[in-house]
Amino acid sequence: LNAGSTRDGLTVAGGHLTILADSLIRLTNTTVSSRVVNASGNSTAASGNITLTAPTIEILGDSKIHSFADGAFAAGDILFD
Repeated sequence: LNAGSTRDGLTVAGGHLTILADSLIRLTNTTVSSRVVNASGNSTAASGNITLTAPTIEILGDSKIHSFADGAFAAGDILFD
């Protein structure tokens, strides 16, 4: 898994991402993405799936979860479980 993580988010370019928690997943003003893009922001490959699994999931502020794609590339699925 090649993941780039910053204070502002997590990117797993084209990979599938599963985040598991026993009680709570909280995203506050952050972006989680499985998109594969070039410098212009255009897709260069299919995006992976993103799964968040916890009894409570909070998406707060300006948080975003991206698994979309453009052009001929497939989007990934987003699942809250």
